[in-house]
Amino acid sequence: MRYLKLYISKITLLIFIISSLVSNTVTLYFNNKYDNSFEDEKSYKLIGIVTSSKKQEKEYYNKYKLKIDNYEMYIKLDKKEKELEYGDKIKIEGTYIKPEKAKNYGGFNYQDYLKSMGIIGTIDVEKIEILEKDKGNFILKNIYNLSNKIKEKTKTLFKNEEEQGLVQGLILGDKENISEETEENFEITNLSHILAVSGMHITYLVIGMQILFQKLAGKRKTNIIMIVLLILYMILAGSSPSVVRSVIMGIITIFSKLVHRKNDVINSISISLLILLIINPYVIGNIGLQLSYLGTLGIVLFQKTTSNILNKKRNKEKEKTKKENKIILKIKEMLSVSISAQILIFPIMIFHFNLFSIYFLITNLLASIIIGPIIIISFLVIILSFVFLPIAKIISYFLSFLIQTLILITKMANLPFSKIYFPTPKIYIMIIYYTLIFILNFIYNSYKTKNQTATTKRVKNILAVIKYELRENKEKVFKIVIITFFTLLIFNFIPKDLKIHFVDVGQGDCTFIETPKKKTILIDGGGSFGDFDVGKSTLLPYILDRGYTKIDYLFISHFDTDHYQACAKIIKELKVKNIFISKQFEDSKNYQEFLRLVKDKNINVRILEKGDKLELEKNLEFEIIWPDNKNIISENVLNNNALVMKLKYKKFSMLFTGDIEEEAERKILESTNKKKIKCDILKVAHHGSKTSSIKEFIDLANPKIALIGVGKNNTFGHPNESVIERIEKKKAKIYRTDLDGEITIKINCINLATSVNTTKKDN
Repeated sequence: MRYLKLYISKITLLIFIISSLVSNTVTLYFNNKYDNSFEDEKSYKLIGIVTSSKKQEKEYYNKYKLKIDNYEMYIKLDKKEKELEYGDKIKIEGTYIKPEKAKNYGGFNYQDYLKSMGIIGTIDVEKIEILEKDKGNFILKNIYNLSNKIKEKTKTLFKNEEEQGLVQGLILGDKENISEETEENFEITNLSHILAVSGMHITYLVIGMQILFQKLAGKRKTNIIMIVLLILYMILAGSSPSVVRSVIMGIITIFSKLVHRKNDVINSISISLLILLIINPYVIGNIGLQLSYLGTLGIVLFQKTTSNILNKKRNKEKEKTKKENKIILKIKEMLSVSISAQILIFPIMIFHFNLFSIYFLITNLLASIIIGPIIIISFLVIILSFVFLPIAKIISYFLSFLIQTLILITKMANLPFSKIYFPTPKIYIMIIYYTLIFILNFIYNSYKTKNQTATTKRVKNILAVIKYELRENKEKVFKIVIITFFTLLIFNFIPKDLKIHFVDVGQGDCTFIETPKKKTILIDGGGSFGDFDVGKSTLLPYILDRGYTKIDYLFISHFDTDHYQACAKIIKELKVKNIFISKQFEDSKNYQEFLRLVKDKNINVRILEKGDKLELEKNLEFEIIWPDNKNIISENVLNNNALVMKLKYKKFSMLFTGDIEEEAERKILESTNKKKIKCDILKVAHHGSKTSSIKEFIDLANPKIALIGVGKNNTFGHPNESVIERIEKKKAKIYRTDLDGEITIKINCINLATSVNTTKKDN
């Protein structure tokens, strides 16, 4: 307690309380601004000024930023309409679309994402009128024009679209033209930070400006010019959190020289973060900000330690030349920087991307050799393209070679074992990790420091006291360890609840089940719509967020895209132990892909039919109700011969019906014991289509709860009103993924009490 009192004083507590009150007040103000200013799906007439250039969204519409009083929002404009320019004052009429919160556990929260950029929502424009031109800020307008000209120059200099996109990303922080595959490769190889404008760019800019202006203007004037130009470049590069951090830290460093004060890096980091959070507190959730700050902090705090560890075992071969030793030292220096940054970045990367690359040291080392020249030459080529294009064109060939080399490095993402999936870590695990890292680093440096400070001596005294107490109280320590071990062991054997998660995958079906013994069951997975890959963007992250990297049992009811396609991604990326399907009476592209996948992965596949029973663990089994391979339905073969299964857990039951239609339902009623159709929860067939869920089937099932997997505003008209009416007449509670998001049902392992939670309710 004596040592604790040295660090916690009344002033510290007072600062903490005041800052907490201020930050909570600011956050409540912003929450009120974002959540209550406009009503969802309500029509508005608004006048505002366009504050961005066009951003293409799919093939149907363009997107712009619009400033209205104190608000900034997106507007969606049909591509048939005339294109807008920065500074256009416009009058619009359209429907306000409130950004959605996470639809599934751990899912992407679009509302928070827009808040981090200061965007309040989106207007789907129906009518538009341009009132005036050139009403925007003069400086900002010219910066936007310069940005567009730089993009045009990159298209002139580089014929390869990938090279164009990467140069634009490196100079302007604009990743719009970088392909999804390339961006994913950067992510897998832990090189995502290269695509963000950061400290490296600012360092090279500062060095360049010093060389250019110092002899002409003198040191003091050069420093003032650099501050102004850095602010302008920050706006040009999109004012992302990483570039704002770098620019603020750069300005603080330059300003410290102007006032003849020593710059403190930790203070610079803290001040820049404080400024960002005062402007917009939601930016704290921005991944770029987290990676930028933690990477920088890791280098500041741990490079000395990692460098000492790497140089501990010195080369014993004395015959090596000095040049070779310098190369080794340089490699070790680059490695120490990379490792130091990764120490703090690692948990955040796992938390957001669930990926770890075993090649990250190699990719970071190789990339660090060429990224400096790439950034310098990129700046040089762009500047020269405005002055003398032929010279810029010649230099661009060398730059093209370096960029292709960088792309080649990122293709290590395609090597075997290039990515290892991790389940999303809990927050408390991350806190423990960071606490241990800081303590171990502090202890290591304390013992290595020759001129020990009073703090270092205190740490050594504490460690000495702990060592003495452990030695003197061996029996007590042994008892505590034994009690803890058996407590954890008993806790592990306490029966757990059965959890059924009806996942929101848009217009499709997906159920993820956690059994009492922590086995995982996946029933269908949903499919892709347009450019959106449900498997990659929704289902895979969802399973990892739930804390699993394997599927024990995968059931595919049938091979329609909206049930199967996301399952293919799971089979490719995670360990799937057992797969169950029905016999296929029609060949399909999806089924052929499935056969290739299971062959490559060597997965056990079992074909199920009516009458089969699967006991997955004690008190938990699946009974197959349909299809009957001796009595197949030839009409709409895939849907009508889909798996229909009854999950039975003690006295609780749930019926999964795939996409069966009226023909299959009538055959089931004719040939199946009526008790087998009765259930507590019914997964409504075919997303509530009018071709399914006949009255007789609903009457016999007589569920207490009905679940419908359906996409918001889908074009199929699902679920059908008459189906809803039939279910409501049975007084069953209806849950729909389009209205409720993910639906989680917990069945108590002792008294079978059923509780239901939805993501939208939780939000």
